[in-house]
Amino acid sequence: SGAGIMPSVKLNRNVDREIPEEKAARRVLADRRETLEKTLANVVNAKCGDSEVVHQLRVASRRATAAVDSFGVCLPHRQAYKLSSRVKSIRSAAGSIRDWDVFLQDLADRRERVAEAEAPGLDMLIGDCVARRIMAQWRFQRVCRKSLKPFRQRSLKLVAAVSRARGGGRTLGDIGLAQLTVLTDHFFESVSSPLTEVADYHALRLALKPLRYAVEIFSGCFGPALRE
Repeated sequence: SGAGIMPSVKLNRNVDREIPEEKAARRVLADRRETLEKTLANVVNAKCGDSEVVHQLRVASRRATAAVDSFGVCLPHRQAYKLSSRVKSIRSAAGSIRDWDVFLQDLADRRERVAEAEAPGLDMLIGDCVARRIMAQWRFQRVCRKSLKPFRQRSLKLVAAVSRARGGGRTLGDIGLAQLTVLTDHFFESVSSPLTEVADYHALRLALKPLRYAVEIFSGCFGPALRE
């Protein structure tokens, strides 16, 4: 989750699995859109890039992406692609800050353990990383500032463009079963071999994230075992 922060799990408990897919899509997309827009506005208005705000924005962007991916069949492809690209650029900028935060924390931990003769070199490295983190924060705030209005416009258009014809008359339960089956298969493929390299664990995390956010969306369609 980054920076020692455990993200909240936003389970969609009170849903009817028989609700038409297009109605569910509008509801979920609108909710994810509103949350991400508010978080973006907080960054822009407060001119803030601290670890907690970055974390909140990354989580909100993943939830928005999961909603677009889950209901993609009833969304116009071009509009969904443009919105996803915008969200990806926001998450990438936030991820850069997170990477520097993790690295700086590691350096700070090492600083407490090194011999006195090695401390000046480590202090110089920490100072350089702090400067680079400040640059990443500036880029992050600029991306958020430039993205706020386009994101609002594109997300509102996408919610309005949800089509029953594209969805084919499926229910929320139908789309949830299909989506979770694909993501679960992909996840278990990632853990089918021993985790021996750093890259193996990274691949595991990449496979787990979309599954986790899809479970949030469809949890109310299935029994408590899925949520647990």
